[in-house]
Amino acid sequence: MSVGHEFKVDSPIVIDRILSRNLEKCSEQLRNEILPDTTPVPFFGDFENATIVSVGINPSSEEFPKIGNDRRLSHLSDLDLPRDYYQKGLSSMSNTQALSISKSLLTYFETNPYRDWFDLAEIAINGSGATYFKNKSVSNQLNIACHVDIFPWSTKQYSQLTTGIKQEFYEENLEFFVSYLKSDLVEEVVILGSTVKDIMKKCFRDNKVPAIFHPQEFQSTNSKFEVGNILLGTKKLKYSFLSKGPSARYLKPPEKQQIHFAFSDWVKNLRLSL
Repeated sequence: MSVGHEFKVDSPIVIDRILSRNLEKCSEQLRNEILPDTTPVPFFGDFENATIVSVGINPSSEEFPKIGNDRRLSHLSDLDLPRDYYQKGLSSMSNTQALSISKSLLTYFETNPYRDWFDLAEIAINGSGATYFKNKSVSNQLNIACHVDIFPWSTKQYSQLTTGIKQEFYEENLEFFVSYLKSDLVEEVVILGSTVKDIMKKCFRDNKVPAIFHPQEFQSTNSKFEVGNILLGTKKLKYSFLSKGPSARYLKPPEKQQIHFAFSDWVKNLRLSL
């Protein structure tokens, strides 16, 4: 079977990732960092058809609003699972419940995406000729993109996690993360932020995944732009990199938007010149 065809909404590799039972092997401290009443988010959007993938750190708590009629993604309580499932459970989620979560991930951008973050990310990936939104893909002849995070659980702010907990998260999700990037369908990754790139390089290196970044072009403005290739084992992936992504701190929304438009235009123009 082609590797790319393994990542479907009901594929065992996807359902097993959502069931999250591998967390039983992890420390209690790690499980306690996962926010109550949240579900794992291995993908945002149409991962079955995406050729371009943006990469972030982990899902924001804003993906799980407490107001019931403003749901973006499935909450544990929506599935009649305990809010502290990751701390005390890990065995009661059924395949049917996991499939329900998987389906909600597939249609994320057609329902209620977290606009404050993904509207900026959408600008960035447009430069690579891609969009998260299916209707925009058809009308503008853009490729379908999805988003993945280095670890798929919502936690408190990344900078507040201890070094040991960060390392556990990298290791716990690394196999799944790498497997998806190596799938046949994925051609390019868009790395949204300096911290994201640093984590990717570190988690690959520390876990002896043969990933090598080869930058070809870069531009320094008020944000660094870069394109190149990642040798991920035997697979070569294109990548583009924006040092100040949607999560950049100390920047006001207009400044972030300006940077993302500049990055998108730079990538687009660079492609046209090649």
